[in-house]
Amino acid sequence: MNKEYKKLFNDPFLNWLLVIAIVTIIFSFSSMQWEELEENAEEIVELPDFVLHFIAYFVLGLSLFRALYISGLKKAALVAIILGTLYGLSDEIHQIFTERTFSLIDLLVDFIAVSVAQIGKFKKIFLK
Repeated sequence: MNKEYKKLFNDPFLNWLLVIAIVTIIFSFSSMQWEELEENAEEIVELPDFVLHFIAYFVLGLSLFRALYISGLKKAALVAIILGTLYGLSDEIHQIFTERTFSLIDLLVDFIAVSVAQIGKFKKIFLK
């Protein structure tokens, strides 16, 4: 990787911008009502809800870790798990106001996905 790309890749602002983009995408899907979501989901992909939650929160977990780590936080993985899970909780609460339901199973999947995203990061950092 050349110096310019490496500099961009390690820019805290751009890493946080990616986190904001991901939570915005998650929020936009959470804002949809069931009928609208089902119509759009069938056009995009036919996966169960828990798989979509896992994918979204796994990506969020990776990007949170990267932004926290690049920003110099020593316990980036732990904080990423906490922030990702709290965002999942806020997402489930938000869904109550969109005529959808609060789901503990979705919240558990979100927690597991954010946590699994940290496993590779621990290995990369601590087992060099």
